[in-house]
Amino acid sequence: MAEELAEIGIKSLLISDAMMSLYVSKVDASFIGADSVLKNGNVINKVGSKSLALLCKEYKKPFFVVTTQKKFSNGNIFHHKNENPKEIFGREKKNLSVKNIYFEEIEKKFITKIITDRSKN
Repeated sequence: MAEELAEIGIKSLLISDAMMSLYVSKVDASFIGADSVLKNGNVINKVGSKSLALLCKEYKKPFFVVTTQKKFSNGNIFHHKNENPKEIFGREKKNLSVKNIYFEEIEKKFITKIITDRSKN
């Protein structure tokens, strides 16, 4: 998304998830995509998205979700799925368990607006 925004003349900054707390205070707004939008208005997206939403709330910055209507779901339930732990740590080790979760739920209360091809919210 940052590349496409830059191509149409909108100044953008692309950083890693780990750098969010260093930059949120300096931005005008934050934008994420959505893997799914639940019927209750909560958004499912990659892990790290909720951290960004919480930082935006703390720094009083708008937090926008940009998605298409086809991502809207009729359901209200989301379950975390543990993915292959070997993607994070390749060995089994006594007293060490590994979680590898790709997606998380961002509650509607943290979202300024959901922007779609047919604006909703």
